[in-house]
Amino acid sequence: WAANHHATFEVDKFALVQFSRAKRKNPATGRREELPGPNLVPGDVTIVPKDAAKLLGVYMDRKLIWNVQAAAAKAKGLKYMMAAKRLSLGKWGVPGRLGVQLYSGLVVP
Repeated sequence: WAANHHATFEVDKFALVQFSRAKRKNPATGRREELPGPNLVPGDVTIVPKDAAKLLGVYMDRKLIWNVQAAAAKAKGLKYMMAAKRLSLGKWGVPGRLGVQLYSGLVVP
């Protein structure tokens, strides 16, 4: 398909996430654990399964419980909140009313 449509793919950007909460018996320990699935080998490249991957700006983890996405959103919000705080601090910052507008426009959404 790629050759017929003149498409190229960056294999470095491929990600393999196996969405499952199933546990299997580990032969080494005899306990039920979440074991990683098999690697994907398209051609000369080996793609190892990951616990999470970013797809269209959303982090999807293998259990689909969204902890990775929540942590990324929290970090991004904290970054914007601290930037707005630095702009409105002290006698050199923006006045109070504009600081509230800045916070409402950047941090809250």
